Amino acid sequence: MSSLARRSFVLVSSAFLALIGCDDGTGTGGTGGSTTSTGGTGGGGTPDTGGTGGTGGSECTPVVELCDGLDNDCDGTVDEECPCISGQTQACYSGPSGTQDKGGCKAGTQSCNEDGVWGKCEGEILPSAETCNEVDDDCNGTVDDKSAITCGVGACQNTVSACLNGQDNTCTPGSPTSEVCDGIDNNCNQLADETFPNKGEACDTFLPGVCQPGKISCVTSGGNTAPSCVSNVMPSPEVCDGLDNDCNGQVDDNTMGTGGDCDSGLPGPCTAGSVQCVSGDLTCVSNVAPSSEVCDSVDNDCNGVVDDAPGVNEACDTGLLGVCADGLILCQPDGSTACVQQTQAAGTDMCGDNLDNDCDGVTDPGCLYTFTGVAQNVPIADLTGWTQCFLQSYSQSGTPLATILTQCNKNNLLMGCRVNGASTLIVAAHAPKADVTLNIGSSNISHPANGVGWYFDGQNSWGFAPEGSPLNRNSCDIIDSQSFPGGGATDGAFRLCWHTFGNNIDSGWRCGKADSLSGSHERLIYHAD
Repeated sequence: MSSLARRSFVLVSSAFLALIGCDDGTGTGGTGGSTTSTGGTGGGGTPDTGGTGGTGGSECTPVVELCDGLDNDCDGTVDEECPCISGQTQACYSGPSGTQDKGGCKAGTQSCNEDGVWGKCEGEILPSAETCNEVDDDCNGTVDDKSAITCGVGACQNTVSACLNGQDNTCTPGSPTSEVCDGIDNNCNQLADETFPNKGEACDTFLPGVCQPGKISCVTSGGNTAPSCVSNVMPSPEVCDGLDNDCNGQVDDNTMGTGGDCDSGLPGPCTAGSVQCVSGDLTCVSNVAPSSEVCDSVDNDCNGVVDDAPGVNEACDTGLLGVCADGLILCQPDGSTACVQQTQAAGTDMCGDNLDNDCDGVTDPGCLYTFTGVAQNVPIADLTGWTQCFLQSYSQSGTPLATILTQCNKNNLLMGCRVNGASTLIVAAHAPKADVTLNIGSSNISHPANGVGWYFDGQNSWGFAPEGSPLNRNSCDIIDSQSFPGGGATDGAFRLCWHTFGNNIDSGWRCGKADSLSGSHERLIYHAD
């Protein structure tokens, strides 16, 4: 309801009450209305007469509320929406909190205009960028606190206060020095430790393997920087090359490619192997090392022969007679060894082989005793089938060769020599008579027969040497004799020579190595068909 309507309603109501009155006829006059609201209230009446109505107030016309100390909109509240009342003033400061009244910063003044709005803050001083003037320009409580200034690089870098005695300060870099290994750019070229004394020189890291050789380098460790010997090669996975690649102090340990099964190429139990690194090469190494051979049907020493234990397959004596005495040491099923007979006894002896074929202890009974080549120490008792046809001391001479050959007239001749009266011939040889007495003159090329080199003539000498061995007949053969050792051969013990002259036996000369013989030795000839 508008203010005017409210006033009209009040006036009408008061008049009405005055007319009706109360029963006592008396009443009190009402109050007058205010100039800005409704009229006054009517007075109370008596039973007989009604009360007198109050004086009405002045009329209020609502307008837009102004900031002027009045209730312009007639709502009973004065200036209810105004920030201030025109003409009011107050202190003001728009700078950052905590800067007012520090340094040169201070508050200003604001005035309220007729619209009830505070005007611009006049006269305030706000913070500004700090300069070197001994004034706290930024109002932080500290004078000339500009950020410090830095100049130069490395060890030459210098930092000073921006202001000095109210003036801009000057930053001067330090002076460069020679570069050393300390983690600092001593020569101020923006590079630290790029060069220093002994850099790059060879050194010993005292690490194992390929990591041992090194060079002097600049190293930072544990916060400290100093020259140190650094390996030229870093540890790497181990390979088979004869080097300690992983620098653990062991060469070719746990190398790649090892451990697989392989064939070692060795016989017997040594065949199965595994790939191992040996002297810098991958090699198949037998899983079982060769061992001493024993009689167990296994090739223990891995030489390709089973049960060739020491002594096995060596000749032995069975204890039997004749050819049955020949045996070989062989392995037995129980792992032992035994001398096993190699030749079984024959029914009868075989003449001419000088063997006891029937193992009865008698060699070639009734057979001619024979042998091949030059023999030594021949028992005369063994010369079965031979008959002595000539015996003479080495000191004797003059017996015609024709006489000797007439006495020794059978198909085979055996020549020998001995110490006087001995039962053993020192050296002996035999062959068909035609070969023994073949005249070769003074030639030094012997005639071969039955493994013997024969020579004969009536003016120089008669004798023999091993077949194929050289002769030096002067007039007897002197090679490797006691008086003439060596001479192209070392078989003097197997030589015999008798001097001849004028187709007669002459005295001397050798029996084996012994030469210039005389009455101490005898020469013998046996013959047989």
